[in-house]
Amino acid sequence: MSAPEKFCTPVLVITFNRPHHLSTVLNAIKVAAIDNLYIASDGPRRDSPDDVLKVNETRRQIKNIDWVNNLRTLFHSDNLGCKLGVYAAIDWFFSEVNEGIIIEDDCLPNQDFFKFCHQMLERYREDPKVWVITGTNFQSQKIGDGSYYLSKYNHVWGWATWRRSWRMIDKRISFWPSFKNSPEWKAIFYHPGEMLYWEDVFDRMYRNPIDTWDYQWTASVWLHHGLTVTPNVNLVSNIGFDCDATHTKDSSHPLAFRKSHKMSVIKEPSFAGPYKDADLTTFRKVFGGRSYLYPLYFVRKFFSFLRN
Repeated sequence: MSAPEKFCTPVLVITFNRPHHLSTVLNAIKVAAIDNLYIASDGPRRDSPDDVLKVNETRRQIKNIDWVNNLRTLFHSDNLGCKLGVYAAIDWFFSEVNEGIIIEDDCLPNQDFFKFCHQMLERYREDPKVWVITGTNFQSQKIGDGSYYLSKYNHVWGWATWRRSWRMIDKRISFWPSFKNSPEWKAIFYHPGEMLYWEDVFDRMYRNPIDTWDYQWTASVWLHHGLTVTPNVNLVSNIGFDCDATHTKDSSHPLAFRKSHKMSVIKEPSFAGPYKDADLTTFRKVFGGRSYLYPLYFVRKFFSFLRN
């Protein structure tokens, strides 16, 4: 499967201070013949001369792009950070387009990623239960009988969505106290340990938001019962596990530099719901949830409750 000569689906690249990674990602985008490219560049951190140099080099690369018909840029003079910077970029993107692909500068997509996102955006454009398309697969085996399956987990290492979905995000998760106590919340999960893990995460985010954006997105998708189209092969490799990263510094991490694979003709699955085993595998492998799935975790929670 190869990308069309001119790829009309808009693509947003979010970048900061890693020009070497950006160069690799831009080369992949160039090969895909993207016709509508949006690039948001966060500003350097205050009192960081190294940031100034790297951000300037990043923007030099962007300004030298001459291989796309429609290039739009958003350059911030100040550093907005991992949360506000990403929000500003995606808000800007969806003020311009109705649907599109979003790639951070450390996520390297293969060529089939673009066509997969394009076809899935078209296929599920009017389907209210589908909110996200991801290019990332963390499974060790094929799920279902199609080229992709539906999941409750919306991985954002190369993904796509619609304005109709993004406009529903609550960046402060103000709904959390009532959602946490609702039957809809409990119905999301297959295991009480999985539910308790995410309650811990969202409790912390609600009380003291950290400098990240994706937990709020996940909570908002779940609030509206949204599902994610997930390919049955991995289409994106995260190349950003290094000392320059904000969060993913361990280059030996099992999720680092995962190989991407080609996808054959896209076949629709016969089952239109999430797969329990696949989502539990994701919980264990991606979110480190193994301990939450065993009785010892509940013993620790019980004694912690007594101490408090």
